[in-house]
Amino acid sequence: ERLFFEIFCFRHLRQEADNERGIPLFVSAILGIGVGVLGYILPLFRVLAVVFGLLFLILSLSSPEFTFLLALLALPALPLTGRADAILAALVGIALLSYCGKILLGKRVFRLSAYEVGLLFLLFFLLLSGAVNGRAGAAAILCVPILSYLLGANLTANRRIADSAVSLLLFASVPTAAYGISDYFVRLASRTVSPENADRFFLSSFGEKTGYLRAASTFADPDVFAAYLLVAVILAFAFAVERGRPVAVRIGSAGVCLLDLFALFLTFSHGAWIALVLAAASYPIFRGNRKRKILLIPMLLLPAIPYFLPADRRHAFFSFFSLSDAPVARRVQMIRTLFDEARGSLFFGVGPNAAVREAPLFLQLLCSAGIPVLLFTLFLLLYREYHADRHARDLSDSSMRLPAMATEIALFALLAFGSDDFLFRDGVTIFLFSVLFGIGVSSLRICRSEARERDSYNAENTASFAVADLPVKNGDGGKSGKRR
Repeated sequence: ERLFFEIFCFRHLRQEADNERGIPLFVSAILGIGVGVLGYILPLFRVLAVVFGLLFLILSLSSPEFTFLLALLALPALPLTGRADAILAALVGIALLSYCGKILLGKRVFRLSAYEVGLLFLLFFLLLSGAVNGRAGAAAILCVPILSYLLGANLTANRRIADSAVSLLLFASVPTAAYGISDYFVRLASRTVSPENADRFFLSSFGEKTGYLRAASTFADPDVFAAYLLVAVILAFAFAVERGRPVAVRIGSAGVCLLDLFALFLTFSHGAWIALVLAAASYPIFRGNRKRKILLIPMLLLPAIPYFLPADRRHAFFSFFSLSDAPVARRVQMIRTLFDEARGSLFFGVGPNAAVREAPLFLQLLCSAGIPVLLFTLFLLLYREYHADRHARDLSDSSMRLPAMATEIALFALLAFGSDDFLFRDGVTIFLFSVLFGIGVSSLRICRSEARERDSYNAENTASFAVADLPVKNGDGGKSGKRR
């Protein structure tokens, strides 16, 4: 029980419960009688489902952080249900509903800034693009995981909640990576892949048969699994190298990092491999001054550059990373097709998720959702970088320094991966990106708040200091006096 309350940040509820009245006796009696009647009428499994469903609803409405953290924990298991987008939308919707209720009761705070305004316009033009192109339903489905930014930005109010969010994501990655590795070697030894799953395990990022197996674990797409592991590897490495954490936590994080790294290798996602190398190379740049961050732009575009090289250079480049002779001509042709499709409808695009799905991220946003969605996406990313540069000095002495830097590098890695493949075709990756973006924004806000408190404290102490009495020699007779 204590572990449950600690992980899901319920400790404050336990402390407040001592001063509050409990459930009246007659209400408890009615609930007990109701459960007994249900047990007599319905099978035991359904009764347990109703009881746990009510318990989940009570916990969710009492603490939006619970549903938010539960979604992070259950994220890799959702594809097994076959309705990952619907369940994820339900979890995000319940968390947002609970959060809005807390705001009305004055127990939570909503911060309106340039991020929220930009997000509002992005969602508006995304829905407008869907409505114009007859894909309003697809646009609405994409909007729900994007709204999870609000959860990450507003519910991550301190270091404890940020650590819980990262810890739950890393904890969930362990069985997911272990299952992906074991499933890979079992299929590799048996050479048995059902016809309906052949594309899932043998198609490359370019949409062609590779001839080699790819680990996918619980996810429907190996590239989505690679994106999930890419984030887990970066966050686990950040926990492992942080000096302020206990030794046991650092060793455990290092083990998780190595396990996820091996599973990431078995996905054979070349874009994820390149993104991981770029993330490692970007670490000293993110820690340096803002002038060096101009180097991130060519690094971000690096995975997409080979597609625009001459044919012989392009094939030479991809043959270095590929384990087979699969050509990339189809990917290049897809990019040209995208330009042809969107040439006459650049403002609204051809509809969310209606264009070719194997195109680079920003090109896909332009062609599928239109110029406004692309511009507001770029605005949010650039404003996030401006925000980080503006408060770079505040990060040095802040408790949120690690979440701010780790999420920034993870977002950069996902964007670099997106330069090779369109990651936002799946609700899981949209949710993951939006939550990381929100946690990073919240970390910067907390860093700034802590810096203001330190400045205020130092100013008050400086003003309260009295000037010391200093001995001064008098000009007449050499007698010493005192000057204040």
